[in-house]
Amino acid sequence: MKIFNYNLLYNNYKNNLLNKLRAFGDGDELSLWVANEDISISVLNLIDALENINFLIEFEQISYRQIKKEFLIKKLELEGKLIFNDNKFSIEFFRSSDALQTIVQKVENIKKIKIVDEIKIDPDENKLIKDEYLLNLKKIQISENISSITKTLSSLIKINYSDDKCSLSLFVNPSNHHVVEGHFSTISKNETIEIFGKYFINLIINLPIDEAKDHLLIRIEYILRPIKTVEGKGIILKHTAGKIFKYFQEIINSLHLEYISKNNVKLGVNFYDYKIPEDWLQLSTDEKFTVLKQKIDVFNVEHCKECPLILVDIADSNRLFFSLEDKMLYRFNNRLFIRLEKFLNASLNLKFEVYYINRKDENILRTT
Repeated sequence: MKIFNYNLLYNNYKNNLLNKLRAFGDGDELSLWVANEDISISVLNLIDALENINFLIEFEQISYRQIKKEFLIKKLELEGKLIFNDNKFSIEFFRSSDALQTIVQKVENIKKIKIVDEIKIDPDENKLIKDEYLLNLKKIQISENISSITKTLSSLIKINYSDDKCSLSLFVNPSNHHVVEGHFSTISKNETIEIFGKYFINLIINLPIDEAKDHLLIRIEYILRPIKTVEGKGIILKHTAGKIFKYFQEIINSLHLEYISKNNVKLGVNFYDYKIPEDWLQLSTDEKFTVLKQKIDVFNVEHCKECPLILVDIADSNRLFFSLEDKMLYRFNNRLFIRLEKFLNASLNLKFEVYYINRKDENILRTT
């Protein structure tokens, strides 16, 4: 029987969303799994994604207690049998033979159906960029000065891209792989590509070339995303905002490949998004506590006034450990910590990781 650790899978899933463009799961068997902030829905999706006849899912205690057992039993009553172990904080699932046969039949039918017949065309799907995104793009003041403020004396590497729509060139510092200058122009007259291209160049300056490849288009989609975007409809992918996102992703992929070829370098893992500002690193632990406490007090007033979050320890400058009052344990929602991370990230421009600790763990933290 195969065993899965839910909390490990969930944390890996979140990390992969930041660092990978596709295949967010941990291997082929989890490639169809879409995690959810609601742990009951997330577990349901996980069980649906797995095709194993019998498997075990282990949880951390606080996560296990948030699972709505009746919800899962009702949703999966035709799929198989669930066994909840409250002592070991685990769920064992036995898939029924009827459900297994249904899966086999579905796979066989998919092979027989033409993919074209199943595609439902979205009227906005063929747009270069959706109207609400373009509206937000036109509101942005785009600087005409698109060179880096802090150029170095090293010899720069020039990389180019050109097709029938546009021409783009970047100058990259080989000592740190940062883009320090860029030029963009349209070849065929297209106002949307011209505006988007200039904004793209403005944002790429001072970024490492691998960070631009991995996350710049994701960041642009997030910045331009309309406020009225419906929540709870799954992951919002950048290319669903219009074909221009896929087009510019292909451009930066091409430039990145050219840079690696010219510079003959292996860039390794991209940790740019997790880089901690130097001014924060230079603060003492007491100074960090003081700054964070002021921010957390504001957060507590708005989100958890009755049961405030208590900062217990700071590790590696950005890993924050919190204690919860006993009365909050049984109704704690993981989304609260996600909100706190976003709040602190926006307030201090630093990527924090937030953790809950058990009472027994508090003593360990205080003595280390």
